[in-house]
Amino acid sequence: MADEGGRPSVATLVSDALGHLIAILRGEIALAKAEMRDTAAKAGSALALMAIAAVLGVVGLNTLAGTAILALIAMGLSEVVAALVVGLAVLGLAAILFFMARDRLQAVGKAPGRVAENLKRSASAVKGGTTDV
Repeated sequence: MADEGGRPSVATLVSDALGHLIAILRGEIALAKAEMRDTAAKAGSALALMAIAAVLGVVGLNTLAGTAILALIAMGLSEVVAALVVGLAVLGLAAILFFMARDRLQAVGKAPGRVAENLKRSASAVKGGTTDV
């Protein structure tokens, strides 16, 4: 629709503007979906490479453990004692890494509690309860 001067009416302009806005929003949503698919594909391939690297790492560590056993045998230890020494060393290293990881995870678990405690203290200070913020 147009008024006497041949210009589009306000209703037409608003309708056109809404149509353009909807088209822009649809385009943005389509772009976001495409970016998410691309990101997911890249993350999936990265995780697959990490899994392959982990498997190869285990094979490499197994080979190194076997080599260490052979070296100890060559140094005069019996086969059983050499395997036991290497096995205990690997288990000891695994235990150290496990306990380090557990401690770090426990520290992370305490962080939300500290945040909540700090928020309570801040709220109390704002209310005039304390000044030790």
